[in-house]
Amino acid sequence: APAEPGQDGVEPEAAAADPAVPTAALVPTEPSSDGPPGWVTQSRMYGGAVERGPRAAVESPAPTPAVGWDGQVSSLPAVLPDETRALVKLLGMVAEGDQPVVLARFGAADAKARRDEFSSLLMAYSGADPALGRGLCVLAAAIGGPGHVAGLRPLLRDASPWVRSAAVLALGKLAPPAGILWLTPLLDDPVVQGAAIQALAAMGHRARPDLVRDSLRRFRTSDPAVQAQVDAALGGLPT
Repeated sequence: APAEPGQDGVEPEAAAADPAVPTAALVPTEPSSDGPPGWVTQSRMYGGAVERGPRAAVESPAPTPAVGWDGQVSSLPAVLPDETRALVKLLGMVAEGDQPVVLARFGAADAKARRDEFSSLLMAYSGADPALGRGLCVLAAAIGGPGHVAGLRPLLRDASPWVRSAAVLALGKLAPPAGILWLTPLLDDPVVQGAAIQALAAMGHRARPDLVRDSLRRFRTSDPAVQAQVDAALGGLPT
């Protein structure tokens, strides 16, 4: 069955694998109570605090149909590919529970070479391959670091809802200082609305729960299911 958008998953200025899986080189260290490691000193690069004026209008992507992948979850192949692009694309196609197996493959080779290849793919992504785009988002969240936020932000406007949702969730995990400002307008986009609520809640657990609480409380919806999700997110935020 198709995966649901928003449930898997800088501007230049500015998976979670099982502990038994050898992906330690890819997973960022646990953040302090002040936010993700090494990012406090870079907060100005990301745009600073959230503006409290009216939310900006949602930027709708051009209605270009997604090609090459329609969201159908793929099974793990008997033999995983070794080439970086093929691995990233596979990561974007498998179920969330299978992602740690694919991530582990990245740890079986030269970590620096893998990172360099991945960074190049992320920065050059053109939107032509939704599976690759989704995989790039998942891997960026697993590796962490402010450098990858620059490549993720344009994917918030990708034509594919699978890529947009994955980019939203990845930014929720990375929690860049201006991420609340970027994701709040997406609460009005029904395609990635669920992902935006989930991502904002994740940011609220990493840093500035007060700003996340303010954004969620200002959001208005007539859909009881969406309101229930917002209420659950608000109830789970630290005080």
